[in-house]
Amino acid sequence: MTLQKSVDKGQALHGPREPEPHFVPLASFTSRSQGCDAVFAYWSQLPREEGCAPSAEGCDLLDITDDLPFCALLDINSETEYLVRFFGTGLVDRYGLDLTGLNAYEVFDSDSRDSVAARMALLCSAPAVFRTISNFTTPKGLPLAAEWLFLPLQDSGGVVRHSLLSIGILSAEVAAGDSAMGGSLGDRQVLDITIATL
Repeated sequence: MTLQKSVDKGQALHGPREPEPHFVPLASFTSRSQGCDAVFAYWSQLPREEGCAPSAEGCDLLDITDDLPFCALLDINSETEYLVRFFGTGLVDRYGLDLTGLNAYEVFDSDSRDSVAARMALLCSAPAVFRTISNFTTPKGLPLAAEWLFLPLQDSGGVVRHSLLSIGILSAEVAAGDSAMGGSLGDRQVLDITIATL
């Protein structure tokens, strides 16, 4: 399914209190945090055919050991099941929980689950890279502005069934500068959604 078909089918790529996504060509996509930038650069250099995601078999997490604590690896089993195969130790410390072995879909609040499912479906079908930038409070009570970068990886059959997720922290200045871009989702405020098709 192409990006246009996904949009034509009326899939909500943003929640009721989230900003509409920005669509950019992959060539002009840039990340906003240092950790995500390094992981995106690694993912970008992986071999792939034009319009296709890199192979999950070619993605060796040991190649990104410096950034691995703030990465996760998801198996996308359905539109509502994203099994967390790996959840970095830095993320465990930052968020106060370990999602390894859990369904990441269930972590999102009910207001944003449908839009997350639509973006994950697009990640698999278009395929596409997507990122969200949010302000939120961790379970430990720590306020953070973070970039969540989802990068598609295909299985041996050429179907996107995995996502490399990098979560980078943004400076308070960046978050404050973007505060007019989004609405509140409980204690989480989505400021930006950017989607780049391959």
